[in-house]
Amino acid sequence: RALRLLLHLELPEAFAVKAPSGSGLPIGAYLNGPLKQQLLDMCSGTLLSNQGIFDAAFVKETAYEYLKQRTPDGHGPGPVETILWNYYVFQQWYEEYFEN
Repeated sequence: RALRLLLHLELPEAFAVKAPSGSGLPIGAYLNGPLKQQLLDMCSGTLLSNQGIFDAAFVKETAYEYLKQRTPDGHGPGPVETILWNYYVFQQWYEEYFEN
């Protein structure tokens, strides 16, 4: 309540009263579109074996099954999409801070 009052004093009322609207990122469209090859490259057994963090067979199977099950409208299994997105982001972070 105190935070809302403070926001009301500092921001227009629309910001202080209403929750944000809209949808999240189109993760599925990214993973199956411009990031698809990069995701597949991140599933290589060599990369995963060298890191020693993830089960290479599980990651590869999960990614390939997810990409195979996608529908033409871009929808796939929700929880798996989130897991693969987190995996993708982790690999980006790992490459930036441990590989370079």
